[in-house]
Amino acid sequence: MVSSLGPSWFLEADVIFDLIFFLVTGIVSWMGFRAYRFFKDERHRQFALGFFFICSSYLLLALTNLLIMLEIRRLTDLVYTWRDIIAIANLTYIGSLMHAALFLIGLTMLLFLYLQITEKKVKLLVLILVGFVILHSYRTRATIYAVTTIFLLFILVQLAENYRRKRKRSSLLVMLGFGGVFLGECLLLALFLGPIFYVAAGVTTLIGYLLILASLVRR
Repeated sequence: MVSSLGPSWFLEADVIFDLIFFLVTGIVSWMGFRAYRFFKDERHRQFALGFFFICSSYLLLALTNLLIMLEIRRLTDLVYTWRDIIAIANLTYIGSLMHAALFLIGLTMLLFLYLQITEKKVKLLVLILVGFVILHSYRTRATIYAVTTIFLLFILVQLAENYRRKRKRSSLLVMLGFGGVFLGECLLLALFLGPIFYVAAGVTTLIGYLLILASLVRR
């Protein structure tokens, strides 16, 4: 779930969500690296690296939100100055930008994996476009949400095709897991309708990651 700050009343819960996302995706990445060491299959390594970047993005976002929360609490009984407001705004921007960069890098690696993209020129083109989106994300957060949603949609379609061919329980869990993450991003696109969509996106994304983790445990 690519996000900046959610509703102010959700900030504490947001830190908890981010830490849970960090732990779950971290375990997924660790299990991927363990599978790579055992099977020596490059696909396991790419899967593990993708989730490592996603895991790192959530840790960074959790730390950013925690620092912002502590700063807001420190200023609760004090008079706000423009310097305080600018400091919080800069911290929010830098933290959310780095989170988005790490998340999209990880997701792009998973996109290459599941769509079996091996051509270096195509990979370079996609990475350049992703970099362009990240650098211009200060204009509209919806752009990152949209790109993330599109990437997840392509991954989900490929996973659905894999499940149609194999009909394995693990394939079903992976498909449903990425479906949950995809739905979470769709809910973020509807954030302008109300803060409840932010909460729903967090819960849905968490369920998705847990399903992906369950698919690895069952293998």
